[in-house]
Order: sequence, then structure tokens, then C-alpha cells
Amino acid sequence: MLEWVIVVFTLATHQVGIDGRSKQINKMEIVDNMYREAANAFNHQRWDEAVILLSDLLDQFEEKEQFAAVRAIIQPQLETASHNSLVAIGKYITQHIHAQPIASPRVAITTLVANDEYVRGAVVLAQSLSHVNNTFPIICLYIPSQLGYKSGVSETGENWLRAAGWTLHPLSTNHILSCAVPSSTSPRFRTTCAKLNIWGLLDFDIVLQLDADTMVMHPLGPLFEHARHVTFAAVTAPDYPQSPHFQSACLYIQPSLKISNFFLRVLPKIKLPADLMQEFSHDMGILNTLFGQAWELVSSSRLPYVFHVAQTALSHAIVPRKPNNQPDFERVLMYDFSGPSETKPWRVLESRKEKSTSDCTKASLLDAAEHLKAYGTALHREHFEQRRLWGQYLMEFCATAGQSLQELQL
Repeated sequence: MLEWVIVVFTLATHQVGIDGRSKQINKMEIVDNMYREAANAFNHQRWDEAVILLSDLLDQFEEKEQFAAVRAIIQPQLETASHNSLVAIGKYITQHIHAQPIASPRVAITTLVANDEYVRGAVVLAQSLSHVNNTFPIICLYIPSQLGYKSGVSETGENWLRAAGWTLHPLSTNHILSCAVPSSTSPRFRTTCAKLNIWGLLDFDIVLQLDADTMVMHPLGPLFEHARHVTFAAVTAPDYPQSPHFQSACLYIQPSLKISNFFLRVLPKIKLPADLMQEFSHDMGILNTLFGQAWELVSSSRLPYVFHVAQTALSHAIVPRKPNNQPDFERVLMYDFSGPSETKPWRVLESRKEKSTSDCTKASLLDAAEHLKAYGTALHREHFEQRRLWGQYLMEFCATAGQSLQELQL
């Protein structure tokens, strides 16, 4: 507590006007109580509580020179509590990775749409699920534009999603809307942490979360059978620099109140040294930090790569091959149009607006030659076929439910 005298002294000697002295005294009392509560939680190893209290306490002090000594006291304690909190939740996840199969589980398939750009992707995902005779409810978590969060999903986008068959689950300020740490790679990763809200879908026993740029190609029964003995499963990420890692575009989970509360209340307050905090700038880093050990230890948690193949890894040896070395998509359950925004199939459609056949599609189907011209010779012929199938599913939607929809502005 001797170090805490520095904090109180700093507050007491901070230059304020006569009218501000009573406010300063009140703040001293509030801060002193906050520190005592935080110290009690820290000393009794209630790490989640300590993280929240120390983070809130640190927020009381602006990053100004006169508070440098104060922040230097609080920050190491917050980093220690954060580390121990992450270790504790990681142990909990590992201890609870095994599950007894549920006789008649309540299953939902979910996706996340953070803005109108991914609406067309989610529409095709719904169409593809229909083509494989999916009977599970499909739920779209989305960020409404009314929240004023960057772009969000417009009312027109909501209508598109609803027409495609999605049950809409709007996120609010009470949910995770973005990653706590700004990504140094691309702004598109900032909202990926909103998918962590799936752990709070407690009305379901099992949730399969698929990115909105995914297309389902075959029935998903083998995936559910493979993962029926675990509470978490994901597909390896062969193109990730620090492999073995799993990708977050396809997640099989059992919702959990404890894990959901950690994501909502504790994760935004976590503070680690700068070199470690970068892992928390996107959902994939967070999930690998927390679930990585369990995923590596338990084989049922590691979904075969043929369940979910990413276009960015088509040249990787792990992709199933035909005798002519082309990817064998007959063995692939799902195809992920992963990669930068300009490689998404709807971006190709948008780039051909002059060939528009309707307000719904804004483009006609492109043949392989046009794709080849747009993306070069490195891509596989089968990859073109998947893009054409994606366009076909969009056309089907546009010819039916999409006829009455307003144009979707990107």
C-alpha cells in the first residue's frame, strides 16, 4: 500500500482551481475505494474481477505526464491479472473440452454480417444450405446501421437477409461489436470479434458458426458426427504463419455462460505488453490463445481440412487432389472465399455493372475466361466453377425472393 500513497499524493497535489477542489477530493475517495477493491481481488486471486477493477482504475488517469507514476504502478498489476485471467479461462476450456453426446441437441447455424458488403455472401450461404437440405435454424448476427458503428447493415440489407431465410439477431452495445485492439493489418478484421457472441446463444446446445463468404457444397452430417464428443472444434489454418493454428471461419461450439461472460466483461479489459496484445486484434488470435491448447490435445476438436477449404490455401498440400492435381471439390463440405475484399465473388459482380441483368445481382454470370482475366492464371479451373456456382445461387435468389427487394448499395 505504500506505493498507493504516490497515487493519492499525485491526486492531492494536482493543480486544480478553487471550485474544483471538492471534486478532486471526491475523486480521491472514489479512486481509493476502487484501488482497495482491486487489491482485494488481486490478493485473493479473483483474476477476472481484478482485471475489470484495475482496468477501470487505470481509466481514471489520463495519459499525461503528471499521472505517469500512477499508471506505472497500476499497469504492471493489470498485466499480471490479465495473464492469470487468460491462463484460468484457458484451463477451464481445456478441462471442459470433452462432452457427452446429446441425444436430440438444439442446433443452430449462424453467421455474422457487420455491413452491407457481406449481405450478398450471407444470402448465398443461406441458398447453399437450402441446396443441401439443411433443417437447422439459421441465425444471422448483425450490426445494425442504427448503432452508428461505421457502416453497419442497412434496412435494405436486413430485408435481403430476411428474404434469404435468416432469423435476424441484431447486436447492441451490450454485445461485443469489435475487437478491443485495433488491427494493424486490415480494418475488415476489426468487427470479426463480434462472432464471439455465439457463446451467449444459450437457447441452443450446439452452434455452427460460418463466415458469410462461405458456400456449403455437401450435407454437414460428417462434421457434426466428428465433433459430437467435444465442446469446441475448428479447422486447421495451413496458411497461418504460426501454425499449428486453427482458422475461425468455421467454428463448432457449445454455448457457455462462463465463456460468454468472459468475452463480454473481461476480454475488453485485458492488458498485456504491446507485443502480446497484437494477438487480440482479431478473433482468430483470441480464439487460438484461449482454445489452442485444447484444440491441439483433442483430435475430435480438429476438424478435417476437407470440411472447410479456403481459397487462399488452394495450393497447399493439405487440399484434397484429383489425379490431375486439381482440387477435388467432390470431397469438400464447404468452400471459403477467404482473402481481401477485392477477391470476394460479389466484388467481381460489382465490377461488371455494365452487364447488369437486374437490380438484385448488378451483373450477369461471368464465364471462366473473364475470371481468368481478372485474377490471373494461378487459380485452379475448379475454383472458377465454385465462383460460378456462387453466382448461380445468387441468381436463384434474385429470381424469386430478390425480385421485390431494393438495390443493395455497396
